[in-house]
Amino acid sequence: MGTFGGGEALLPGILAAPADYLSIGPVFPTRTKQTSKSPIGVEGVRRLRAQAGPGPVLVAVAGITLETAPAVMAAGASVVAVAEALFHQTDPAAAFRRWMEELG
Repeated sequence: MGTFGGGEALLPGILAAPADYLSIGPVFPTRTKQTSKSPIGVEGVRRLRAQAGPGPVLVAVAGITLETAPAVMAAGASVVAVAEALFHQTDPAAAFRRWMEELG
């Protein structure tokens, strides 16, 4: 079970929440979900990882592509969540296989 962990900063007290993972973002602009929050970018992911420490699972969300995913992961995201990058493809299954091949 996960919960929203924060965007510009971690939400106060969120590290004590009984959650298996914390979603963070939006990392980049997205068309999948309407939000009034500004994108935090790769540096925002790095900042949130520093605030959270090494333990919590951080799931980076919003606007992540196969090209940007490695930098988001290197900045401290444990996992990236993607929807648009897969479901707006002609063949989502093939796109998923490509993600798995490239990111393992």
